[in-house]
Amino acid sequence: MKWKLSKIYCKTLDDPWFDTLTPIQWYTYAMHINIDSEEEMEIRRDTVEYLARFWDNEAVEKVQRARERSRHIDQSEFEKQLEEMFGEKIHFESNKS
Repeated sequence: MKWKLSKIYCKTLDDPWFDTLTPIQWYTYAMHINIDSEEEMEIRRDTVEYLARFWDNEAVEKVQRARERSRHIDQSEFEKQLEEMFGEKIHFESNKS
């Protein structure tokens, strides 16, 4: 994290500026750097998929479908994962009218 900030702000790793950052600032920087990294990865992935379509369009479509299926889980599976993570059942209120 410190290395990425030093590159962004052109500071050395031992710059006193780093000592002035609060935990909230560190968290905020980390969160935004992570979001930027994810966006950059998606752009690179999309570019590779675009170029790969010229060689094997069907394979690219299979990879995209597999990735899409891996992103979506049903409500019960999500609740099960939360229960395993927190060690207790999480109750959700229904917004259905």
